[in-house]
Amino acid sequence: MERNKFTPREIQILKNNPYTYRVTEYNIFYTKEFKEEFWRRYQEGESPRMILEALGYDPDILGQARVTGVQINIKKQAEREGGFTEGKSHRRKGYKKELYSVEEKPNDETIVKMQHEILYLRQEVEFLKKITSLKNTTK
Repeated sequence: MERNKFTPREIQILKNNPYTYRVTEYNIFYTKEFKEEFWRRYQEGESPRMILEALGYDPDILGQARVTGVQINIKKQAEREGGFTEGKSHRRKGYKKELYSVEEKPNDETIVKMQHEILYLRQEVEFLKKITSLKNTTK
């Protein structure tokens, strides 16, 4: 499913919708409220296209791939333990650390995790420098 780039005009139209969390030239991220309303209507039998139109989105701007994708992604979020999230879920398969967007302020626990990761990465860099140094001296 190839997605087209949004034009600057389309980006502005999408940004003006109160259900848009964030939009880039390739992606649109929806608010938690949008996802909850979409899911409610979808369970009542409305088609994704009709729901998007009712919530102020032009399906032709989004394109069929995004219309299909929003339904699939919202269904996945509805069925998972954490439920719906604001914007995009930042978790990837195999990726355990939570990320945050520029707009969000990290909590204390996130800061501590990030500091720990920085210290660990610094240790790794020093270790790699030593290995490289050893390899260079044995030549």
